[in-house]
Amino acid sequence: MQALPAVADRPLTNAQDLAGSVALIDRGVVPVVEKARRAQQAGAVAVVIVNTDDKGFAPSGAPHIHLFSSQSLTHTELTSARAP
Repeated sequence: MQALPAVADRPLTNAQDLAGSVALIDRGVVPVVEKARRAQQAGAVAVVIVNTDDKGFAPSGAPHIHLFSSQSLTHTELTSARAP
């Protein structure tokens, strides 16, 4: 489920949609830890940071997995992910 605002630069406004879901949050200037904290506060069970830049990145201080084009999940697969 896409977080709103997408870059999570302030508290998320769609908590009712994110509860129990995986939050999709766009990469940006906000530290990944803050993005994850805001998603957690909104009830998300996990966060996927969407790299909107062509450059790679490695979020410091947070466990992460890199997916490359050949391994990418579709937006539908990501947004339908729910906790058991």
